[in-house]
Amino acid sequence: MEQTIVKQHCKSCSTPLQGSFCFSCGQRSISKRFTVKESVGWLLTNIFNLEKGFLHTSWALIKAPGKVVSEYLSGITISYAHPFRFIFVWATASTLIAVYTGVYDEIGKITAGMNPNNPFGASFAQEYGKFLKQYMSLMYMAFIPFFAIGTKLFYLKHKLYFAEHLIP
Repeated sequence: MEQTIVKQHCKSCSTPLQGSFCFSCGQRSISKRFTVKESVGWLLTNIFNLEKGFLHTSWALIKAPGKVVSEYLSGITISYAHPFRFIFVWATASTLIAVYTGVYDEIGKITAGMNPNNPFGASFAQEYGKFLKQYMSLMYMAFIPFFAIGTKLFYLKHKLYFAEHLIP
């Protein structure tokens, strides 16, 4: 019995495919259906880089933070998570942990108790606390440039670019 070879064509531009990508438009050849498992895997891999990069970067920063930064700045980036993605994931995780464990509320009570003569009143402090709780991860990320400027001033002798100071 003779087998027939079916030539696949790009679904975007109809060019005959010669590999995993169309050489004409760059479209990836997808021959199977999308599943939830595949979609979750894609999410963890491409958005959060949680397969190896994120966990590897976290562990490497605990063990030898100076080595991680120097390797990343010298161009060894393949095994590490991108700095902005890394910061975003940790800021989100810390916010969720603080909010859902009640730590954030306790910190708010302690802070409110430190200044009983608040000139804005208790209702303002309560509304401000709600605002901070809702946008805590964005607040963490908003402080990153200020920390980077501080480190730039502190480490001026190393002659690094601003973006290089944002690398954890």
